[in-house]
Amino acid sequence: MRTGRVLFIISILLIFACSLLFIFSEPIFKQLANGLVVDERIQKSDAVLVLGGGSPSRVLEAIDIYNEGFAEKILITRGGRPEGSEYLESKGIKFPEGADLNKFVAEKLGINNKDLVLLPGRVYSTREEAILIKDFALKKGYVSIIVTTSKSHSRRARLIFDRLFKNTGIKIIISPSKYDSFDPDILKINKNHWKRVVLEYEKLVYYYATEIF
Repeated sequence: MRTGRVLFIISILLIFACSLLFIFSEPIFKQLANGLVVDERIQKSDAVLVLGGGSPSRVLEAIDIYNEGFAEKILITRGGRPEGSEYLESKGIKFPEGADLNKFVAEKLGINNKDLVLLPGRVYSTREEAILIKDFALKKGYVSIIVTTSKSHSRRARLIFDRLFKNTGIKIIISPSKYDSFDPDILKINKNHWKRVVLEYEKLVYYYATEIF
């Protein structure tokens, strides 16, 4: 309980600090935004993993990577059930989830179904995705995986995958989607991107508080 209260207070202070930086020190805030982005040189890998969320920008990046010959498979994870979906199913209505949409987009853009892998089970966080793909990759004997995500999420993804894939011998390459419009240089114009910066740093604080310490 005490840890949750401390994290809540830290989050409020972080939001307040970022707001002040955004208003009074835009260059510093842009540096913070740039600090969230990890974009690594891709190389031939066993597969490209589409992290959940960010549809369809993340799967579009994965499709490009596959078409350019850098990955032999496209891996897709399934997140939690959308609220209300069970009710719809009881009425005979199939509500498409993010994983279904990603697979649909890939198929419509010409990706062979045999190269699309919908991983079993459901995941509820980036950490759970990393654990799921680690187990899958070890069983398959993979030596390298490209991970595509949104630009603002790429730093946290790098940290999580580094920690969980340590000593596995599997190389992880982070490739944020070029279809993601996040751009630190236009944060003053796009308030949604500003909110993404604040939210990501809040999640980074939570990550360090719960995983490192």
